[in-house]
Amino acid sequence: MTENVEIPNENEDSQRILLADDEASIRRILETRLKMAGYEVYTAQDGEEAVNAFNKFNPDLVVLDVMMPKINGYKICRLLKFDSRYKDIPIILVTARGHEQDKAIGEETGADEYITKPFEFANVFEKIEAIQKDLLDQGLKELNGAFEEIKESTIQETREIPKK
Repeated sequence: MTENVEIPNENEDSQRILLADDEASIRRILETRLKMAGYEVYTAQDGEEAVNAFNKFNPDLVVLDVMMPKINGYKICRLLKFDSRYKDIPIILVTARGHEQDKAIGEETGADEYITKPFEFANVFEKIEAIQKDLLDQGLKELNGAFEEIKESTIQETREIPKK
C-alpha cells in the first residue's frame, strides 16, 4: 500500500520542511515534533514521492533519509544541489550509515548536514535551527550591503544637487 504525500494546512509564517524517510515510525515522530515546533511538514515515504513533493510544495528545508526505495537520498540531494534553482535550499541527510566514507559522499552531494541514526530529536532540531540562523545571518548581511549601497548612492546624489 502506497502512502500519499500529506498536504498540511498552509500557514504563511511557517517554514516548510520536506521530510522523506521510508521508516514510518521515524517519519511520524519527526513530523509530529516538527509540527509541534511550528513547522509546516510534508512527508514522503520514498525517493520518488520526495521529488514529487519537492516540486509541488517548494520547501524551505529538506530532511532526507539516505537509504530509501526508488531514489536514494544521495541522488535527490545531488539533483537539488546541482540545480541552480534549488542549490540554496538546505538539505539534511539522515542515515544509519555512519562511516566516514558515507559522510564524504554526503558532502560530495552537497548536503548541508549529515546525521547518523539512531539520533535524538533534539540533535535534528539543533541542526535545523543552526541552518536557519546561518540563512538569517546571510540574509542580514545581504540587506546591510544593499542598505550601504543605497546610502552611498543617496549621499552622492545629494552632493550633486545644486545649492541655491
